[in-house]
Amino acid sequence: MSKLINLFSDSVELEGTKSYKTWHRLIESTLIYNELWQGICDGDVKPNKPADAAALAKWEVKDAKALALIKSSVNDEMYVHIENAIDAWSALKTFKDLFDTQPESKKVDLQLKLLQQKLTEGGDILEYISRLKNIRQEIINAGFPTIDDSFMVIIVIAGLPSSYTHFLETLQVTGKLEKLKFDELCEMLTQHDKTFGKKKKVGEDVFLTQAITSSRGRGRGNHNQVAHNVQSRG
Repeated sequence: MSKLINLFSDSVELEGTKSYKTWHRLIESTLIYNELWQGICDGDVKPNKPADAAALAKWEVKDAKALALIKSSVNDEMYVHIENAIDAWSALKTFKDLFDTQPESKKVDLQLKLLQQKLTEGGDILEYISRLKNIRQEIINAGFPTIDDSFMVIIVIAGLPSSYTHFLETLQVTGKLEKLKFDELCEMLTQHDKTFGKKKKVGEDVFLTQAITSSRGRGRGNHNQVAHNVQSRG
């Protein structure tokens, strides 16, 4: 019995859309090298099994070897997708349907979904932040580049209602807005709501100034201006 040759390196791992093309190229090369591709895994349409009993027996042995190579090339997280695959072609088709290049429209849809998120007056800030984080993760899971921190800060600010105007002004005049990270802003908003609730109270500016840093001046601005300042820092 000939030994199967695996052409994979330890550095190559199927992790989703971003690595699918490389993984597929290597698994295809491995199957071709081992003479397990043609008539077993090739083509967009599932290959027909041989009608002759002897030929069918040989085909089934090859198919089992091909399926074993495919399954051994993925980690446990990916294996669950093909655990019950009935043949090698079906296993490859499963990964193709899951991870082959996403259309550009998918990326645009996810980005628009992120930009359209708003917090209504009196809304739950934690739920708003959770929505943004979930959509950001959707973008990553789809294999697209992650949204950087500075843009996420802009998105958060742009989606806040007018009741957060003083909060944003205080961030701006203290000079911390320029270097603010997404997670830091989320934490500040969470603490702000814990202290003030969903209604503005007297002394909010003083509290925010003390919580962030000592004020180095005062200024006025709206949400769009604050977002513009963040965007311009790079």
